[in-house]
Amino acid sequence: QVRERKAAESAKKTDASKQNNKNTEIEKPLIKKEQPAAKKEQPVKKQAAVQTSDGETEKQQETSKQQEQAPKKERNREVTEKSVSDAQYFAENVIHMMGLPEAKVEASNGGSAVDVEVSGERMGLLIGKRGDTLDAVQYLTSLYVNREKNSYIKVNIDTEGYRAKREETLIKLAHSLERRVLRERKPVTLEPMSPNERRIIHSALQDNDRIKTYSVGEEPNRKVVVALQD
Repeated sequence: QVRERKAAESAKKTDASKQNNKNTEIEKPLIKKEQPAAKKEQPVKKQAAVQTSDGETEKQQETSKQQEQAPKKERNREVTEKSVSDAQYFAENVIHMMGLPEAKVEASNGGSAVDVEVSGERMGLLIGKRGDTLDAVQYLTSLYVNREKNSYIKVNIDTEGYRAKREETLIKLAHSLERRVLRERKPVTLEPMSPNERRIIHSALQDNDRIKTYSVGEEPNRKVVVALQD
């Protein structure tokens, strides 16, 4: 009986020891799982990201300032013989390549600008819808004449007196819309126009204290609005 008691006590101790080992093994992964929880609190990384973002914004702002401070081309540069010959050469080549090989192109010194007069048959092809093609040729010629220079010479290209006729038409349109706005007391939005044509509308109505004009939209669909003064 004594031996049986000792054997029973020994068995209980062995079972207790095994149970303690199991509890230790169960507790170990619990401790490991708690460790990554402490890594959740890392506001430093967020702050660093914000600082990086702010740093990028500051760089962008500095770039914008540098662009604003960059030297702008001055207007009214004196018209030279080279600028006249450049305008003649470029405009003539472009117009001939447009399918108007017989068009006559004459560039001259207009004092404050290079004036280019084009004559010949089928000038409607050069003018285009509402002068869009003529404006495009004038713009490209201006870029060529003013390439690699810090100043600016204006280039005017015209054919068959189109510019003067178009300006007269736009001035009449502006005054017609002026009367309509005063009568109906509602703003009127015109069709998209080039910057030069919009300036004609603004200039035609600038002396009327009861009317205001402003532009809306983005190029090439920017429009003039004629409305009553607030």
